[in-house]
Amino acid sequence: MTAFCLLLVSLSVFSFVCEHNRLLRTYRIPASLTGAVLLLIIFQVFPQMQNYDFYQQWKEWPAKFIALVFAALFLQSVEMQGSSKHKEVAAETLLVWITMLGQMTLAILCTLFVFRPFFGLPMAFAAVLEGGFSGGHGTAAAYQEIMRANGFVQGGDFTLFSATIGIVLALSGGVFFLQSEVRLQDLPKPSFPKVSLDPHPLVFSLAALCLAYWGGDILRTQMKLNFTSLPVFPLFAYTIFTGLVLKFLIGVAKQKAVLSNNVFAFSANFFMDLLILSGVATLNLTLISEALLPLAILFAVGFAWNVFSYKVLSRRILPAEYSRELAILNFGVFNGTTAIGLLLLKIIDPEFKSPAIRIFAESVPFYAPFLGGGLLTLTLPYILFHYNPYLVAGCFVFAMFCLFALARWLAKW
Repeated sequence: MTAFCLLLVSLSVFSFVCEHNRLLRTYRIPASLTGAVLLLIIFQVFPQMQNYDFYQQWKEWPAKFIALVFAALFLQSVEMQGSSKHKEVAAETLLVWITMLGQMTLAILCTLFVFRPFFGLPMAFAAVLEGGFSGGHGTAAAYQEIMRANGFVQGGDFTLFSATIGIVLALSGGVFFLQSEVRLQDLPKPSFPKVSLDPHPLVFSLAALCLAYWGGDILRTQMKLNFTSLPVFPLFAYTIFTGLVLKFLIGVAKQKAVLSNNVFAFSANFFMDLLILSGVATLNLTLISEALLPLAILFAVGFAWNVFSYKVLSRRILPAEYSRELAILNFGVFNGTTAIGLLLLKIIDPEFKSPAIRIFAESVPFYAPFLGGGLLTLTLPYILFHYNPYLVAGCFVFAMFCLFALARWLAKW
């Protein structure tokens, strides 16, 4: 409880600072991000603070906050209009597959023709890009043992560095693109929705949110224990499922009036700010002293590909009505983490009014078991160590062309 109170007080202080700073207010820099960067600097200047209990608890909270954000969003009684919902989810899924396979393919080709012959790096080095950029720090931690098992002792540290640089590129690149494409000053000012003080909707809505989170956590635990051969989705995927089931049961009982959309919207915004503050502030910025040049080249190639995905592929694949919202959300995810993608989306869609976040969340089950920390990501070092890398790259390229052809057909359909 002390750690949570400290996080809440920190957010309040930084919110006050941002509200009274003209530069931060003009360029829409969220208080949670401003505070996170300042805290990150403090934790690097005074590294002994990283041993405190509150710091260790903050490091574990982002995955839980994401689950609460999505549970709140999917408990709202807002339905997407039109009959193209499945088509939109399919388009988003195809874009994710193409972009993440592209990260893997480019990394394999760079390792084959540059990093292995000139720097003596093993083929497993190619897994560092997608594992860090799209997989994030959680995948990087898992890579510690995986890389060692495949003869690349430093691979885990490189992937951790990749995840950190990816977040920096996601934030800086995302804000730059948003500022160049739209006047941030003209966007609606982000604010928390008004919450009714009527105790019944407030209490029942918060109780429903807790049940969705609790049910998702139980479901995830049981899946891990009883279905060990199957990939496990992130916690937020399970809270989405339990939230939808709970909303359906409440609808069947004809008790929707006890829930409040405003409470859920407020909760989503609130936990999102806490997520950003705790997640970014506790990043590990330990620099890698070896292989800086190949890492820099790898990151530059990966970032260029993600920019291409944002500028070109997104416009050809995603639905035009909200391609900007989905594209910037994906840009944050492809370079950094889901939290960074949601942060960028929040800049142009402060109240999450567009269906972009729902489309993104519903596409997760179709790629998360394989990419961005899924089965293919985790087995890529093994595949590159035991199989012909030229064949692997060729298979990925063929798959990308097939998926792109399918996406273009879907866009015209």
